[in-house]
Amino acid sequence: MRALADLSRAVELDPGDARAITSRGHAYMLMERYREALADLDRAIELDPGHAWAIASRGETYRMMKRYDQALTDLNRAIELDPGQESALTSRGRIYRMMKRYDEALADLDRAIELDPSDAQAIGSRADVCHVMKRYDQALADYDRAIELDPGYVWAMASRGQVYQAMKRYDKALADYDRAVELDPGDAVAIADRGQVYTAMKRYDEALTDLNRASNSTPATSGSSPAAAIPTW
Repeated sequence: MRALADLSRAVELDPGDARAITSRGHAYMLMERYREALADLDRAIELDPGHAWAIASRGETYRMMKRYDQALTDLNRAIELDPGQESALTSRGRIYRMMKRYDEALADLDRAIELDPSDAQAIGSRADVCHVMKRYDQALADYDRAIELDPGYVWAMASRGQVYQAMKRYDKALADYDRAVELDPGDAVAIADRGQVYTAMKRYDEALTDLNRASNSTPATSGSSPAAAIPTW
């Protein structure tokens, strides 16, 4: 990866450059190389304890590792340092959702969307909270907007299908699952959900095909959670 090599070269040239170290740690996080990400981010924060981006990136790394208490500690600190960090608010909102602290999740995501009304990730995350709270009309409105902003947002498309499925609007659910699987043929969650819709529609041969296919696949991340992203600030 050329970008990683360039970042490593920058760190080699100036081992005390907290921003370069944070950038490399952030790259490791996106590559799911979490141990290396934490090593870099710990070092960057040691060099600059008020470096909000490094603190937020470490919080996001902890979130992706499902170490939610540590993630919250870092994200709380990052937001305290810079209350306008939209991506940190989104990340903290996602953690609150996983902890079933739904009102706090909505408060963070509402604020994130207020700061950036075009952030499909934040809008999709708010839709997810409304979904689990069974506020289906609100969830649909947000999923629609997220997909309008990012037509290739597979997770949002499959999740909207789940809402339609819960509402027994099977034709619409099927259309979303079809599109999600078209975009990501390895999304085992969407394939399995489509199989369940076929079952509800009494299309049993198609249901069996999908359920067998899903059981023989590795579950895809796109069907299970929104993508993580904490940009540089």
